[in-house]
Amino acid sequence: MPRIDYNHYELWLAQCKVESPHKPCHWILLMVHPNDTHCIWYHCVNETGEAGDYETLIEPNQRFNSWSFDEKFYLGMFPTELDVAVSQEANKVLQQNCQ
Repeated sequence: MPRIDYNHYELWLAQCKVESPHKPCHWILLMVHPNDTHCIWYHCVNETGEAGDYETLIEPNQRFNSWSFDEKFYLGMFPTELDVAVSQEANKVLQQNCQ
């Protein structure tokens, strides 16, 4: 098993499986140490179903190879020291539908 590189993070974009042809696709940003099985998910959700009622979720310790992902796209790598900056920037993004 490859060693986990705790000095870096990789950033990935995951496209979730579409539940039905009438529902939009959900996207999630993933921040993972190279070769780790768990990561941090960054995404917006609407739990209430009310129009415009979105919440940004930052969820640590989630599966990197989740069954709910249809595809993943590698975006790049950065040093671990920038992890706080990623979360800060994610919280600045307007909460909206993740399409």
